[in-house]
Amino acid sequence: MESNAREIVLGRVRESLATLDKELTPRPELSAGVVRQLKGSTLEERIDFFTAKVEELGDVIYRCESAESAVKVIVEIASKLEDVKSIEFDQDAIELIGLSAESKIESLPISVMSSHKEPFESIVGVAIADLGVAETGTVIISAQKEISRLTTLLPPVSIILLTTDRILEDLADAVVKQPASDSTSMVAWITGSSRTADIDGVLIRGAHGPKELHVILTDNK
Repeated sequence: MESNAREIVLGRVRESLATLDKELTPRPELSAGVVRQLKGSTLEERIDFFTAKVEELGDVIYRCESAESAVKVIVEIASKLEDVKSIEFDQDAIELIGLSAESKIESLPISVMSSHKEPFESIVGVAIADLGVAETGTVIISAQKEISRLTTLLPPVSIILLTTDRILEDLADAVVKQPASDSTSMVAWITGSSRTADIDGVLIRGAHGPKELHVILTDNK
């Protein structure tokens, strides 16, 4: 009964949201007092700054010039883990590196998640980010891609692919350049792997999501 009522309420919310004119949603304006240290930076400067920020967060970042080298990095990450039976991809990620659902990576089968109702058993998830933020080392994933978000939330090891041309200067830039179609929707902003220090001030990783975060930068050629 409770589940039924929940679906009815959610259905009404979805219907209401579908009628909204997204073009009427105003773009935010940046305050003149915002300090933007990366304003006018080059792409290579943004990549270097983004890389440094990800490493500051205690996570791992790689720079790959081709899809083949990105696959090798994924193999390297998986080979260091125990009990890896498959690697879970979202559809966009698998297309970016030129693989298919029938492919295998070093004898490991690839699983492409297409529904949130499917069981999620892999300990490694690979997704593609929409944007990156150099200022904070943040990766952004659209709410329209529910499977992408699940792939970054459920497995204990998350691998996120990001093309270098999608790295923006700062948070202010990201808010303005976020696609208009997402302006009334939730967007996942991921800054480092899951962590908390709520209990006695002791830092614990993986409390509310992946324990490990790996970011693979690929050149969009």
